Amino acid sequence: MDDSVSSLSWFNWLLWAVGAILVLYKSSLFLWEVLEAFRIHFLSRFQDKKLTQTYGEWAVVTGGSDGIGKGYARELAKGGMKVILVAWNKDELNNVAREISTEFGVETSIVVVDFSQGQTIYRHIAKELEGKDIGILVNNVGTVGPATPTPFSEVTESEFWGIVNINVGSVPAMTKIVLPGMLKRGRGAIVNMGSIASWKSIPYLQTYSASKAFIDFFTQALAEEVRGTGVIVQGVHPGMVDTNMAKGYVKLKYDGKGIPEILFPKVSTYCPSAFATLGKTEYTNGYWGHGLMMYILALIPTSILTKMQTEENKKLYKKSLKVQKQN
Repeated sequence: MDDSVSSLSWFNWLLWAVGAILVLYKSSLFLWEVLEAFRIHFLSRFQDKKLTQTYGEWAVVTGGSDGIGKGYARELAKGGMKVILVAWNKDELNNVAREISTEFGVETSIVVVDFSQGQTIYRHIAKELEGKDIGILVNNVGTVGPATPTPFSEVTESEFWGIVNINVGSVPAMTKIVLPGMLKRGRGAIVNMGSIASWKSIPYLQTYSASKAFIDFFTQALAEEVRGTGVIVQGVHPGMVDTNMAKGYVKLKYDGKGIPEILFPKVSTYCPSAFATLGKTEYTNGYWGHGLMMYILALIPTSILTKMQTEENKKLYKKSLKVQKQN
């Protein structure tokens, strides 16, 4: 009887010890993540980046005529870099180029191409960039495809090829143009704009989420390949930001009601936050509110989260059909 009681006591003690170690481990991990978030999203904002000395003279931003691309272009110009904006709308590009040049006193240039055209455009881009000291490339250009969640059977060929050419093809193609020069000079940075959507597959946004997963994996692999060369590669994975690309989805989902800025920051809030993380981390959501949202979502089992997203996006798809009929 005494041996049984003794064994039970030891077993209870062992369970207590294992539980205490797990609690300590989880608590330490959480504290470390909080400190890292504070370092990346707050302390980095107070560090002066000497961009031209650290990376190079010129920065290239794809999709630079609006939204996050324009926001990044402004941050680069603010840091003293000359900026090349690449997108399809010549008038918008010229307006942004003039605005940046006037406000920050830097040289700007534009390259007019339609990324949805695929491989044929990159010879022209390479010629326009030839001979320039490209220090930072921001692969930002992107499309969500259909304006609202849509089953793949209803996605048109032009829509899914647009996603493939713009979201997927542009990242390695642009990287191929500038990376050799960066490696030769031993400095530079490539920023690839992904999305929270790359974290897991999203039904009814299937091609978009898959395209962002490609960017995530490509970025991680490339970051390892160039480690130690002086060139850095960063993946930025935002949630929803108040841009023209997001407005249609947000209007459909929330019926025009306001969303807390912690979840839906303005470009003027998001871009300074995301840009400040360059050189501080290789993977970021760019904004503390989006990081917190990801932390919470990670606590939900994937199978449950997928079912929730499927039901929500299915409802949004049906709602969009009703709206189209009414119009």
